[in-house]
Amino acid sequence: MNAFLTNLAVVPILVGPLQVLLAMLPAILLGLGSALLALFKPRTFKLALRILWRVKLSVLLALAIIGGSVFGARAVFRHTGSVTNAETATHDWPAYRGGPRRTGAVAASPSPTTGGINWTFDSDAKTFHASPAVVGNRLYVTSAEVGVFSTRGAIYCLDADTGGVVWKSAPEGFRATFSSPAVSGKYLVSGEGLHQVKDGRITCLDVTRGGAVLWSYRTKSHVESTACIAHGRAVIGAGDDGYYCFRLEPDAGGNPVLLWHLPGDKYPDAESNPIEHEGRVYLGLGLGGQALVCVDAVSGRELWRVATPFPVFSPPAIARGKIFVGMGNADFIFSAEELLARQIETRRGSGASEAQIVELTKEWKTHGEVWCIDLATQKVEWRFQTDRAVLGAISASDDRILFGTRGGTVYSVGFDGRQIATWGAHAPLLASLAVTASHVYATAENGRLFALDRATLQPVWESALGAAGTHLSSPAIARGRVYVGTPEAGLLCLGQPAATTTAPLWAGHLGGAGAGGNPEHTALPERGAVLSTWPANPGASIPTITAPAAAVEGRIFVPLAGPAQRGVICLRTDDATQQWLCETQLGVSTSPAASAKHVAFDEGAKGGTGRRLHFVDATSGAKLWSAEVAPEAFGLCWLSADSVLAEDQPGRFTSLDLTGQVRWRASHQSRLAGPPALADALIVATTTAPDTLLALDAGSGRELWRIGVNAPPLTGPITHRNLIVFGTTTGIAAHRIIDGKRLWHAPAGEVKSQIVLSGDLVAAVNAAGELIILDAASGTVRTKQSGATPNLPPLPAREALLSSTTAGLKRHDLTANTSELWLATPDFGAITSPLIMAGDSVWFATEKRGLIRAGARAKSAP
Repeated sequence: MNAFLTNLAVVPILVGPLQVLLAMLPAILLGLGSALLALFKPRTFKLALRILWRVKLSVLLALAIIGGSVFGARAVFRHTGSVTNAETATHDWPAYRGGPRRTGAVAASPSPTTGGINWTFDSDAKTFHASPAVVGNRLYVTSAEVGVFSTRGAIYCLDADTGGVVWKSAPEGFRATFSSPAVSGKYLVSGEGLHQVKDGRITCLDVTRGGAVLWSYRTKSHVESTACIAHGRAVIGAGDDGYYCFRLEPDAGGNPVLLWHLPGDKYPDAESNPIEHEGRVYLGLGLGGQALVCVDAVSGRELWRVATPFPVFSPPAIARGKIFVGMGNADFIFSAEELLARQIETRRGSGASEAQIVELTKEWKTHGEVWCIDLATQKVEWRFQTDRAVLGAISASDDRILFGTRGGTVYSVGFDGRQIATWGAHAPLLASLAVTASHVYATAENGRLFALDRATLQPVWESALGAAGTHLSSPAIARGRVYVGTPEAGLLCLGQPAATTTAPLWAGHLGGAGAGGNPEHTALPERGAVLSTWPANPGASIPTITAPAAAVEGRIFVPLAGPAQRGVICLRTDDATQQWLCETQLGVSTSPAASAKHVAFDEGAKGGTGRRLHFVDATSGAKLWSAEVAPEAFGLCWLSADSVLAEDQPGRFTSLDLTGQVRWRASHQSRLAGPPALADALIVATTTAPDTLLALDAGSGRELWRIGVNAPPLTGPITHRNLIVFGTTTGIAAHRIIDGKRLWHAPAGEVKSQIVLSGDLVAAVNAAGELIILDAASGTVRTKQSGATPNLPPLPAREALLSSTTAGLKRHDLTANTSELWLATPDFGAITSPLIMAGDSVWFATEKRGLIRAGARAKSAP
């Protein structure tokens, strides 16, 4: 192996700043020299003093402001997380990614099913390349603060629930570190240094005594590897100095006890993270070694070695009597092409012929591989080719292995080596995955954390981790949260587990984006019949209802536009009896949002004066608070478990808590085409003037991305897995939720109704009265039927859709692809509001009969 490749940095984080400094140094020295020469001329010196004396007050004030800003900034960003009492841990984190299966998850932890940041630790350090280790309610991690002239690092113990600092420890002069902590019992072992370090240390701490240093050993290289702790021993790689094994307990004098050492000349590029299993240690060799090696855990004696065609930086994983390891021509900084370019340059500098360069280029491979090796026979059972190098660990789940590549692909592969599924992050995946029973978590170089469904690899949620960059920290899953470091934004705790019981919520228009009036996706009866009407008295005046109702826990909240009644009325869903009426001066012509405790709605129509957003008690209808809404603003957007979102001024979102206090305001500087969608931690909106699609962070209102669209949007968006779908003047469009990139467009004509979602199908009605049903993934039209009412969206139900037609309500079976009349409506007059499902019944407003409740007629007793 060429010396260039042998010495190539795996994590050369310091190279960039030094190169910038060296490039700027001549100009800096020249400028300083000129200034000093001028300053030491007597005339110049006297003039400078005279000027400073004249403006002394301004100078002092400026210095005070600068000083106050510096100390104020420190005060503002000082971490204030509290520290709770330590729990008795039921598990350790004795190796990289937690153990031999390398899942990066505590087995008993629930999966975080939604995103959002819970806390950030960035007060003392902002750069974390290491991966967290979580034991009980304590999180352990190393930092890597790199400056132009110095680097510093530390080992932190944080409260996993709050981010509060329990303790901070490190030997004197501890440098920026890539090695992740391994923790077993009272012992924590970590390496020190990035790739440029030539004398990195191996350090052992006592976590029960505030991180007290038990012992420290200085090697002859960097220690970027993560230790493996087992049976009172710790094995760790030390780059060019090979692999070391130490006893955890020091000797009587507090000195480290070295058990064995595998020298770097025979075990070169010891960057991989070893693992011990049944008395044997398995380790990878990188550049110059290119092998998977097995040694005896007690003596270090080599038992066997399997040569590989590529460097092995991926940590070996063990499951089902097999060992899985990834490999490829790349590292954490350089791609395969960049490494080849450097190799060619080095070869030419050494006098290689063009024929030799051509041969090198021909033999160079850009793909990667994953190998499955039988532990008993050392036989390579299968080799799986990947798009690019595999640098992170292979995560062994119950029925498959999962891993990411430098090409940005997540692979799901069976234990037989057959591919199950893939997903593309569209950015390199340098860190290892975290895998639970139901989800896969991946961090990409575009600064995003992705949560995927483990079975399908379809995106479930995603969160921003800060700016794009070298995201090397692998996510750890514990306590229903995701913990991950970032290159610039500190250490983050994200996500929430699914609640044991989800509080019922009708988020907004038709139950929220895509719900189509049936958030629970309740099944539709085979035939419909009128069960009741409101008002029940045939002689009563018919109320004006122009918007869909909201329904939660046996109650339906109906908007009344006037003139006979104005406000919101609450009815029981079983018999349509009135519970309360919240009257307003102006009518309510838009859909309410509701939970079991609260109802939110807009008073007044868009374009009119005197509009207000009201928040009332769901049980009594008593008004709790209200807020002004400008005439041309969109008004209420949606209600969540802890907030209300509204456009209270044209082009401005306002987020309020449930007491009416403003959480944040954000300008989007456009006109909303319809209700925005809430997709976990994202707000997605379509706008006109200009025609755009944009995404904002739901927690802060910060704009994440904005793109122009090809046709003016006519509906608000819905989200489905990794898609954003909305209607336009020319059809239905789908864009990628990550960055807004256009994926497909179905020419379905001018869309007049809201888009609804039914499983993997989306549906809408166009201006020609055609019901369009198409596949969400591809945009392929499945069904197109005429006769639908243009402004009324279909009602999605389990395996069916219900649409309004001139003859009545028509049921469309999505499995058999057949349609039949569900309920005739000849004497109802026009249907004036979209259909919703409340309980097991369909509700809709009509011109002549008022509010109709329809469903399966109860069978009479025999």
